[in-house]
Amino acid sequence: MQRRESPAIFGGENAVPADRGASIPEDLIGHFVKGPMTAGAVQDASMAFKKALIARGAGR
Repeated sequence: MQRRESPAIFGGENAVPADRGASIPEDLIGHFVKGPMTAGAVQDASMAFKKALIARGAGR
């Protein structure tokens, strides 16, 4: 079976390859997580981070 190339995020000449193995630096996680979190708090933080990431990638 032929392996497919990873799609690029935010196409164009500044495209960043999608890396499913990318990791988030521990200090960045420490900035957002100060202690135990409920499932709802994790979901809320994940959605807020995703929204900010998409906005930054779209140049907003």
